[in-house]
Amino acid sequence: MVGGAMKYLLKKFRREAFKEDGAQLISLIIIVTIGVACFIGFSKSAIDLTRSFNDYYDQARLEDLEIAGVLSPNQVKKIQNLSSIKESNQNYSYQATTNDNKLIIEGTSPRDQINKLTFKSGRYPKKNEIAIDHLYFNKNKLKLGDNIRLTINGIKIKAKISGTIQSPKYLYLTENISEPVPNHQKYGFAIVPKQTFKRIGLPSNLLTVKINNNAEIDQLTKQIHHINQNAYVIKRTDLMSYKMIQSKLTTIKNISIAISGVFMILTIAITLISYSKIVANKKTDLAIFKTLGISKNIILMDLFLPGILTALVGSIIGSIIGTTIFPQIIKSALAILFDFPEIKFTNPTGFIFLSLITIIFVELIALLLNANKLLNETAANAMHPDVSKVNARIFLTKIPAIWQNLSFKTKLLVRNIASGKAKFGLSMIALAFCVTILISSFGLKFALNQIEKSEFIDQRNYDLSANVNSVNLKIQDDSSVTFVDHYSVVPTKIKDLDTHLQIINENSKSIRLISARNKALPFTSLPGVYVSKKLAQKLRLTKGSSVNLKLFLNNEYKQLKTVVQGIYPSYTSQGFYTTYEYLNTKNLTVPIQSQLIKARNINAETKKLNDNPLVKDVISKNKQAENYRNASASVNSILLMIVIIAAMLLFAVIYNISSINISERKRDIATEKVLGLSSFDIDKLIFGENAILVVLSTIIGSIISPLMYNILGNAIASDEVSFPANLEITSFPISIILIFIFLLLTSSFLSRKIKTIDPLSALNGFE
Repeated sequence: MVGGAMKYLLKKFRREAFKEDGAQLISLIIIVTIGVACFIGFSKSAIDLTRSFNDYYDQARLEDLEIAGVLSPNQVKKIQNLSSIKESNQNYSYQATTNDNKLIIEGTSPRDQINKLTFKSGRYPKKNEIAIDHLYFNKNKLKLGDNIRLTINGIKIKAKISGTIQSPKYLYLTENISEPVPNHQKYGFAIVPKQTFKRIGLPSNLLTVKINNNAEIDQLTKQIHHINQNAYVIKRTDLMSYKMIQSKLTTIKNISIAISGVFMILTIAITLISYSKIVANKKTDLAIFKTLGISKNIILMDLFLPGILTALVGSIIGSIIGTTIFPQIIKSALAILFDFPEIKFTNPTGFIFLSLITIIFVELIALLLNANKLLNETAANAMHPDVSKVNARIFLTKIPAIWQNLSFKTKLLVRNIASGKAKFGLSMIALAFCVTILISSFGLKFALNQIEKSEFIDQRNYDLSANVNSVNLKIQDDSSVTFVDHYSVVPTKIKDLDTHLQIINENSKSIRLISARNKALPFTSLPGVYVSKKLAQKLRLTKGSSVNLKLFLNNEYKQLKTVVQGIYPSYTSQGFYTTYEYLNTKNLTVPIQSQLIKARNINAETKKLNDNPLVKDVISKNKQAENYRNASASVNSILLMIVIIAAMLLFAVIYNISSINISERKRDIATEKVLGLSSFDIDKLIFGENAILVVLSTIIGSIISPLMYNILGNAIASDEVSFPANLEITSFPISIILIFIFLLLTSSFLSRKIKTIDPLSALNGFE
């Protein structure tokens, strides 16, 4: 008997899975796949990338700090003898030009055990040879054995390329912070033997250091400054490459926690609701099994078999996508910024097992919650529909003036919703959550465009930024120039936090700061500083707060006790603003670093500035905006992926819930057919129910989405980045249009399922 029952069970399962309820199971598998893929893909990518970079830093023995500046042999010896220092290398670091390009040239030795190089090709350079950054090498289509001409501090040399290299110190390399996207064709690094610098008479100007595990870096920095007060000490955490990589890794980690968590929770909720309905719809089958004397174990197997299938198939497909496609997308998104070391992929077995167990556990809960009541019900009662459905209470029936004026089909629609109001409510909550994710994802993506407008149109009113070698540069006399303002950035500490202070003229026309209340913040006679909103929230600062800033000027920190005069939103950089005039009243002199220029002819003025020996380099505001777009392309790609995933999940959920509702109401649909309603009329009823469900879910989701937008925005933003506080209004109509397209597609697909329902078999309850 048991063997026959099992054969029938498997035959029945195959028929349901591949014919009757195949689309329903597929939609559930898609939901599970999306949840598992997001969980494994984002979580594993964050872990793999972080571990790969950290392992590479450990293997290459990235410096703990470096001391820039010329040190006497006696000073070097004193520093090396400090108890906190484990080992050090005395090297050279100078900037060189070759044609129109620039290279950081370091003098090293093959015996150096700090910042160990990875040779991509060739060998270590000998006399009159050079090894070049492999990305610069490839971008400029160089070949091993090529000769390049360099100018270092006015000294011209020629060197033959012996190899290509990767350095742990330069995995991210840009010339200055205003150009966040590396230009490997114009800027790179290279190494030569130390003897090269000795031969041309340039002194050693770099000491790289590894410290003991228990060393206090701040205390060590003070000791170094006591030996040489002009020494410029840079900690590992302040290296531009290391800092940028850690910032992006933090962003990926935050995305993995927020997005994978949200999608996995949503998957669990949808699976719980869907599987509960699937079990409830098996009521008639259970009655037949009980009548035939089939054991409870076999019946439970029939109930649990679809769940095992969806969990297994969904987890396997999701694991494959999560371990193959997701890491490549994330790596490709970041490749524009970083020179990746070898990525070490961890074994995904633990993630796969956790996902599978979680989904099966959720389905088991749904089974236990619903099966117990069904198994304890007599076969005769199970063959009849629920009394609660037949006698569903409808509030509108108590208002005759409304109820009596409703059409027959409208009353049917209301009764159908009322008969399953509990499940309707659960479905509405699940759909509302999907809508919230979709709108929030669109909002985050559109926010990148908002940021560009705010930062480069609203806030910056100049055309060109020129880094200058001398304050004697006279640009204002040029007839093609409208105005010129001075600008500087000073590294700043507040408490234990590293930030920066931006300085402009008090009559500056180049920078416009707007408060959160959309009011201009004036610089004229400014008696303090302005602080960015995110930094103010982090430090709990308000207008009128007293702050103690430490400004790094002339290789030492100088105190500035001041007052916050206002707070401004900033999305790409967090810090402070003040004026040269205010700092002068505090006896603080800051050298002018840049000149911000408004020009009538940008191209002509750019050429003039590039030809001027007093100008280091020039960058246009348009180029800065382009660099921002390129730098944000990594986040943009990930957000686009999240939007697509959210849309797919929403479609699968709408289809799944609608499909289950039809399976659940086969008797009702059969009755409606017997009463003379055409398939078109029934389609309209089902569409009406789904439309009401979707509309209510969309309303709830739209109300909640600003909160979810802020939660996700805060989670994925790095320390320097923030998202606009308000959700972009365009996110709503686009999401709503997409939602109703999904509704129409779902109704079109399910109309065939309605047509296949046979009234006689459905009302009899037999197959």
